[in-house]
Amino acid sequence: ANASATEASQCKKCPSGTNSTGFADYRACKCLEGYFRDDRFGPCRPCDRTTGVICENDIRFLSKGYWWGFKNDTSRENFQTWNEQLLTEYVVSNNSIRYLGLLPSAY
Repeated sequence: ANASATEASQCKKCPSGTNSTGFADYRACKCLEGYFRDDRFGPCRPCDRTTGVICENDIRFLSKGYWWGFKNDTSRENFQTWNEQLLTEYVVSNNSIRYLGLLPSAY
């Protein structure tokens, strides 16, 4: 996947954990079911059946009845912003390319 590609010769192979049979369009190759990403154009990582977490559409979601444990409000806001930006089909800012914070645990 190459977001800045304007012709086929500039495209790159989809990274591990992604669906390599679909089109990436203007975002990365989509993650396989049960995988999530913390880098818009990098490989997807398995959820590994983490209790309280569901991975779909490239994002870690909470299972019903669970809550995220964040270090502080800034960590929570950064994680929420990352998820919102990852759902868009375009790069909003440099902060929407890679999530640099710690992934929260589900409780």
